[in-house]
Amino acid sequence: MLSGFVPDRIVSMTIDIPSEGAAAGPAPSFRLETIRKRADFLAANAGKRANGPGFTVLYRPVGESPTALRFGFTVTKKIGTATERNRIRRRLKEAVRNAAPRVGEARGDFVVIARREAINIEFPVLVAGIAKAIATLLAGGGVLSRPRRQTGSQ
Repeated sequence: MLSGFVPDRIVSMTIDIPSEGAAAGPAPSFRLETIRKRADFLAANAGKRANGPGFTVLYRPVGESPTALRFGFTVTKKIGTATERNRIRRRLKEAVRNAAPRVGEARGDFVVIARREAINIEFPVLVAGIAKAIATLLAGGGVLSRPRRQTGSQ
């Protein structure tokens, strides 16, 4: 194919691959268990909710589950382009990661629904808002979700 091809410059690259079991970087302060199934998101929607700056948090208490505390994140296409949605999701995940250890031994599913303002809010304000919303919901506060109307004929 390229026999006789001699590059003008050879670039040497080394990739630092951590050995198995070794940490690749600083460990996160809190490992998030995430909600992945649609049914779990819908179940959380039937519970209580609390609003914060740039987000709404839904909460569904769970009984004896293998994972005590789980989080789900929703960022709809109405919010912006894919780049903006991904940035908002990353900011919310990190804010939850920073705020979640403060809640103690809580059990339940939390769903964080992003709003457009979440992209511009100062990060410490976002963390404080999430911590306050989670604490409110765990203390029994928050607003009950309205039941959804059935669409179509049955």
